[in-house]
Amino acid sequence: MNRQWYVAVLLFGAVFGVYAASPVTQSMDSRWTMHTALSLLGEGDVDLDEFIGLIPPDDYRIVQLNGHFYPFFPLGPTLMATPLVLPYALLQPDIHAIEASYSTLEKLCASILTALAVVIVYLTARSCAKVPPALLIALSFAFTTSAWSTASRALWQHGPSMLLLAVALYLLVLAQQRSGFAQYAALPLALSYAVRPTNIISIVVLTGYVLLCHKKQFARYVLWAGLVAIPFVLFNLNTHHAVLPPYYLSKLSMHSKFGEALLGNLISPSRGLLLLTPVLMIVFYSIWLKLRTRRLTPLDGALLAIIFLHWVTISSFPHWWAGHSFGPRFFSDMLPYLSYLLIPALVKVTGTAGHRLTRYSFVVAFVFGFGVHSAGALQPSTLNWSVWPENIDSRPSRVWDWTDPQFLRGSIVGRTLLPPQLKITPAEAVIWYRPGEDPQAVELLVTSSQNSRFFWEASASLEVRLTPSQDIGTNEVGLTVYVDAARYPPGSHDLGDIFLSAQHSKLGRKRLVAIPIRLFVGTPHVIFLPIVLDAG
Repeated sequence: MNRQWYVAVLLFGAVFGVYAASPVTQSMDSRWTMHTALSLLGEGDVDLDEFIGLIPPDDYRIVQLNGHFYPFFPLGPTLMATPLVLPYALLQPDIHAIEASYSTLEKLCASILTALAVVIVYLTARSCAKVPPALLIALSFAFTTSAWSTASRALWQHGPSMLLLAVALYLLVLAQQRSGFAQYAALPLALSYAVRPTNIISIVVLTGYVLLCHKKQFARYVLWAGLVAIPFVLFNLNTHHAVLPPYYLSKLSMHSKFGEALLGNLISPSRGLLLLTPVLMIVFYSIWLKLRTRRLTPLDGALLAIIFLHWVTISSFPHWWAGHSFGPRFFSDMLPYLSYLLIPALVKVTGTAGHRLTRYSFVVAFVFGFGVHSAGALQPSTLNWSVWPENIDSRPSRVWDWTDPQFLRGSIVGRTLLPPQLKITPAEAVIWYRPGEDPQAVELLVTSSQNSRFFWEASASLEVRLTPSQDIGTNEVGLTVYVDAARYPPGSHDLGDIFLSAQHSKLGRKRLVAIPIRLFVGTPHVIFLPIVLDAG
């Protein structure tokens, strides 16, 4: 084993160790992947009938066909994880025991596949550059991108997709020296479609590249692709009675928020690729270097075309903000390509002629990206961002909220400088009063998303008494609202708002919340006595 492979093995071990030790798990869309893998190993099928008692009746991740229950999402990630699940299946014969540990097992499988992708990225860079820039590219891919904060956290489609696209790219890079490697790129490319349908963009563009630049290999390329495509179609015909399963039939559209989606996927504080993974901005410098020296290759052009089309495609999704997830999840599949495009810039950075400003820029970008994506992998509170204080699917404009970026949830900076995210229960103070009865007080519960101390104070009109009017809370505090309702005539009365301000520290920004106060005064009790009439 030469030195290159020693470095690759050590790199895999180090990256996998960090991924596996990172506590956050994101088993959402991938909830049933481990169960499906066990069904495949135990019964030779991919239906989940044996787990029917565990499946909620309205689970969006399950589709019912011909009396059987199947996963709605693509089977590719499950197929790639099945060999990794085999040791568990041999040690634990009770398949239902997986329910207690599926998220942990899923994270381990995802960590292995993503760590393998890191190794392939390293080998690809190493085929074009020396060890230092190749290692920097691999470490940037591993720890400053969604590879850590998303792909390794669960068996999303993205981890297996990145691995397969990275392998295909590696083979095509090798084919620039030995054309015979180009034919084998068809296998990972074809399989990538069974993992994630958006990979059809890579398949179409790179197939065109092989046809134009490796014509002699094209026939073999098609044959290798058929080894995956034919079983894929036959399975779908047998199971779904269609060439493609339901998930692949989702329609794209230029929806009303398409322009916002294009920008949001690049520069929003909670989903923007360039903002949250600033190392990738150096790709522009790489392209400039290649253009200046006239070394931009057809493969480079193909990758740039894929990245652009992918950006347009994910922005055309109605749910372009990627639901309950972390950071630029939808861009994850493009990371192997973007990492490859970094090579000229990183060669320049690590060389003796490297410009000092470029080096400093890379260091700053690396450190910032590491901080962002370590938060996604280490801070469970970043997942809470998706539902607190409002569900991101109900208000996707939250991705633009600079006072509450997802990656700062749970961080020291977020707990110190940014305003607390507050939820008031109930949302308004409603007081009911009937003359002759004791006035009712209303209890409001003020809850903070961060489990940390915050300072708050409240004020209202003179007719309203608040107890307490200021306090220090850790997670939630109670606020009692009292009104001298006897002074008001019957009817509905708008008493203005309670203004509540809160901040994490004296240095931090304040959060101001207005809570409406409404008073309903009824009429006095009237007692009706029955009158009995004697008919005689």
